[in-house]
Amino acid sequence: MSYGILGHALERTSGPAAAEEAYRKAVGIQEDLAARTPADPGRQIGVAAALQDLSAALYTAQQFQRAQEALERGIRHAELAVKGAPAEADYRAKLALLRMSLGVVCCRTGQYPAAEEALRAARDAQARLADEYPDIPRYREELAGTYNVLGNVYDSTNRPKEAEAAYRESIRIKDRLAADSPAVPYYRLDLVQSLNNLTDLLTTAKRLPEAERANGEARRHAERLLKDFPGVADHQKCLARTHQRRADIELAAGRPAAAVAEWKQALEVSSDPDIRDGAAEFLAGCPDPKYRDPERAAELARENVRLAPENYGYWETLGLAQYRAGRAAEAVTAFERAVRVGSTEPLARLLLAMARWQVGDRDRARREYEAARGEIEKAGKRDEESRALLAEAAALLGVADGKDGADPKTPPPGGGR
Repeated sequence: MSYGILGHALERTSGPAAAEEAYRKAVGIQEDLAARTPADPGRQIGVAAALQDLSAALYTAQQFQRAQEALERGIRHAELAVKGAPAEADYRAKLALLRMSLGVVCCRTGQYPAAEEALRAARDAQARLADEYPDIPRYREELAGTYNVLGNVYDSTNRPKEAEAAYRESIRIKDRLAADSPAVPYYRLDLVQSLNNLTDLLTTAKRLPEAERANGEARRHAERLLKDFPGVADHQKCLARTHQRRADIELAAGRPAAAVAEWKQALEVSSDPDIRDGAAEFLAGCPDPKYRDPERAAELARENVRLAPENYGYWETLGLAQYRAGRAAEAVTAFERAVRVGSTEPLARLLLAMARWQVGDRDRARREYEAARGEIEKAGKRDEESRALLAEAAALLGVADGKDGADPKTPPPGGGR
């Protein structure tokens, strides 16, 4: 068994951390082979493919900087392969896919100009391949994926028109793929993802009737997927995600009770940790405090950190739930653990500041607050969640009017995340 195959097996059975060593050995072997015959494009593309596998494992393990470094190395090797064999379509496709993956990592870490540059290069190459080889679905599939990530970059940089155009182009390509190949479940799974992204965009823009139509289309595809391929965990999660988006629409329409019902359905459909995490965040931070259930949220979040203790997002959610349940000391512990395993989320730092204030650690609370506020302002975040949480933290710490903050023994106020 090759180390690359072993890495794939370990990633499925033991997780990305266990697979990393196997992938690194695969990279080392491929690099040795390439060093012996540096003019052989096939050897260069072998290194690039091994580095892509390694980067995917590192990304899943939330080691984003190392994932980016692996992809940048892979791109250099793929460029050598394309230079040596410019007519080889699969080499061009591999280079484009590496650039798309680099765009994903850069988008995830907030490096939006670098993400856009990588994704535009990938898109242009994939569009040429799709035109040259219309009978090869994979090239169209990869092009659609790149449009979807470009939409995420545009959305994150406050360019909603460009984001919508990118999402709709992704949906157009994926819809055709799904219609042409109904026996391939991945096409419908991927189509639902882009429809969910479009739903998010339209919901944020308060274009709720359009958001409802996009969500309804996503729901139909997800339900059909689960009907045709029952019992598949990814398909259950796919359907649950459509309930999550519907919950967001209900909140935007001022119907929090309906949002609660949608999250209940999501949890009934899927036991995936990400679905539990979303439900826990909603139950802990619903904008209408009447519909919060921080105890249930903490229960869901504790189960997630037990299963995935290195996932900082799950620790952030546990910290939020503990804070809203009035357990500030436990919230501090959870947020500090999130930071130790990689969290840099400024909203989590705001919550940590408030939790520190509640336990009487006021100097550190003020420092956390100022640092988080600076990061939010630098990023240009103007969404409702950021504004509400900033206002809540300022009121608690008394920074808005220069007064000393609330008594550290008072329960957490009701607004915000």
